[in-house]
Amino acid sequence: MRVISAKYHFFLYKLFPMLLFGIGSPFIFFRGFDKMMESTATYRVLFILLYSCLGYLIWQSVRSMVDEVQDFGGYLLVRKSGRSERVNIENIINVSADYPKYSGAPVLRLRVDHFGIFGSEIVFIPAGGKKISKDGRRRRNAVEEDLIKRVDLARRQQK
Repeated sequence: MRVISAKYHFFLYKLFPMLLFGIGSPFIFFRGFDKMMESTATYRVLFILLYSCLGYLIWQSVRSMVDEVQDFGGYLLVRKSGRSERVNIENIINVSADYPKYSGAPVLRLRVDHFGIFGSEIVFIPAGGKKISKDGRRRRNAVEEDLIKRVDLARRQQK
C-alpha cells in the first residue's frame, strides 16, 4: 500500500482557506482598510464582493477533490470526509491531468465506469508535484504515468 495523493492537501485546501477567510476576514473588514473605507462605503462593498468571489472560486476548486488515494496494486482506496470507496483498476476508463498555469501541482482526474460515492470522476492532487524538463516543457507526473500504464494493461487483459 502506498499513498499516491499529495500530503499537503489538508493544509492547502482546508486549513489555508479557513485561515484566510476565518481569521483574515474580520481583520481586513474592520481594521485593515479603515482609512480607505472611511471615505466612502462603495469601496467597502466592492472589496467585500471581490473577497467573496475569491472565496467562492477557492471553494469550487476544492469541493470535488478527495482527501486521500491509496494504491493497493489491483485497486485504489479513495477517501474523503470519513467515507471511503474501493475502485478497481479495471473500472477506470480514463486518466487525465490538468496542469494549472499558476499552480505547482497537476490535478489528476480518474473517470470511472460506474457512479460511486464520489461520482463518476475522482479528482486529486498526485504526490510528486509538477515536473518540468530541461527544455521547459511539462513532463507527466510519475503517478499519472503509472496509472495510465496499469489501466491500459488491465484493459488488455480483460479482452
